[in-house]
Amino acid sequence: MNKFDEMLGLVSEELQPKIASIWDKINQGQTLAQANNTDPNLLEALYTIGYQSFITRDFDNALQVFEILSITDHLCTRFRLALAGVHFEMEDYKQAMSQYSFALMLDETSVEAAYWVFRTTQMIDTYNSKSIGAAAFYVKKLIEKFHAEDKRYAKMSTEAKIYILKHNYKAPSELAREAEAARQAAENTE
Repeated sequence: MNKFDEMLGLVSEELQPKIASIWDKINQGQTLAQANNTDPNLLEALYTIGYQSFITRDFDNALQVFEILSITDHLCTRFRLALAGVHFEMEDYKQAMSQYSFALMLDETSVEAAYWVFRTTQMIDTYNSKSIGAAAFYVKKLIEKFHAEDKRYAKMSTEAKIYILKHNYKAPSELAREAEAARQAAENTE
């Protein structure tokens, strides 16, 4: 008997089969929402409540709603971004970074997640221009690769480019190319 089966004995016998079924489905890769056949309209209604709470600056309620949504469907990038946004507005930058990073892990092409990793890095590592520069560079490259013509990302792209130029940030690949060129130039002068 494993630990879960032992703990299952703590709930009523009536609920044990349903809980065991949900647990098995989660262990097979489903979200809690999928395993419990949660109506997607219910999740959208909760998101609307969370969003309204957020825009009216009722961050405690928004936090609670988005935490529930992020647990119920832990693979939804939008729910993670919303939860991270609440943490950011509450100036809990470490939690915001954790959630933005998780969202970026779920969707590595999410400009919103990459941009907010960049912005949150600025809040956490104000003196570490290399980590901020790396985040800015990622935003810039992501927009160039996937969203070059999308006007919604123009401000984000500009902000990232300004940071890169202002701090003379160079990506590791650029530094490697410069080092190789310098090495070759040194060899040619010998």
